[in-house]
Amino acid sequence: MSKKRYALLGRSLKHSYSAPIHGLLSNGEYVYELIETQEDGLPAILLDENYGGFNVTIPYKKAVLPYLHTLDKSVEITGAVNTVVRKCGRLFGYNTDIYGFRALLKSADACFKGKKAVILGDGGTSATARAVLSDEGIDEIVTVSRRGPVNYENYSDRVIDADFLINASPVGMYPENGSCLVELSRFKKLSAVFDAVYNPGITRLGFLAKERNIAFYGGLFMLVAQAKRAAELFLERDIELQEIERVTDIIERRSRNIALIGMPGSGKTMIGRLLAKKLGRPFSDTDALIEEQAGMPVPEIFKKHGESFFRELESRVIDGEGKKNGIIISTGGGAVLRKENYYSVKQNAAVVWIDRPLNLLASAGRPLSDIYSAEELYKKRSGLYEKYSDLKIKNLGNPSDVVEKLAEELGL
Repeated sequence: MSKKRYALLGRSLKHSYSAPIHGLLSNGEYVYELIETQEDGLPAILLDENYGGFNVTIPYKKAVLPYLHTLDKSVEITGAVNTVVRKCGRLFGYNTDIYGFRALLKSADACFKGKKAVILGDGGTSATARAVLSDEGIDEIVTVSRRGPVNYENYSDRVIDADFLINASPVGMYPENGSCLVELSRFKKLSAVFDAVYNPGITRLGFLAKERNIAFYGGLFMLVAQAKRAAELFLERDIELQEIERVTDIIERRSRNIALIGMPGSGKTMIGRLLAKKLGRPFSDTDALIEEQAGMPVPEIFKKHGESFFRELESRVIDGEGKKNGIIISTGGGAVLRKENYYSVKQNAAVVWIDRPLNLLASAGRPLSDIYSAEELYKKRSGLYEKYSDLKIKNLGNPSDVVEKLAEELGL
């Protein structure tokens, strides 16, 4: 007997995590596909009886409503559908985002009763957040939206005493990484920030929260939790609760980049290539990409255009590579010098400092090594390497040993 087929419906799904998530949750009991379509293609797909059901994502969570026969209470609450199940030729609509958002809140182990929350956005996810927070006993909810009475121009006075901030908008999500709707300095007593965005791993909002020592919870846990509930509806059986954490951890490790930083000549490129081969991942060398874009080697870029020109090119390349998922990135020795590179490198990556003794550093073909001694460069950059890195690995001369150690430390 062939396996049942299910699919995610959306307009652009190239960077969706749903297929691997459902593969893990279902243990392969059903086939899960991604179907990109325009809105006028929805009726034919929904009525295709080869599919046992669907998940639905932006922008079709409301567009599918006219084609459904029965709506769960969760849909009545939120006004949006993200899961459709075919039963006896009829289409039943559910909103499992409610389950997912409730799981995200519970993971924070926070008390919401009698507190104040601010929600960014007024779409379906915002309705989900309002419903769950109300159930949790929240005292006051302020919704900030582009066209609402409280908007991004006049929100300051209404949010100063908020305890929780929830980004229920898609702002900050790939490919618009780096966008943020509010200034956290306007919030004076936040204890936690929740972001429904799951790609990148840490949004700009998340970085701002961490800088202020505010607890931050990203959207991947919510995504997996709502998928668990959808999978239960597809399979018509319960899935163990601990599966949410297990699958979240696996997806996070698979999708997370590994970015190598460190002094020029520390072996980042060689180690990166070996690590990429070991893990079966794509490899990206930012200096090589810069040379490709400039049409000349790095030393010639420095000679003809100067360091400032090179750093500008470098930041653009790092910004593009940092948005990707599941790749190995080797950065130039000075990548840590520009503040904007911090977010670009760390948003989706475990950052590893390859630390090699100064007397072993290779200097040939490295422009700044002709101007500054290794000791001078190290003194200027070591603090930044420390700030950027999640892990520090010594390279004493055998790249294979470094790769094995690195993979072990990262649990890969």
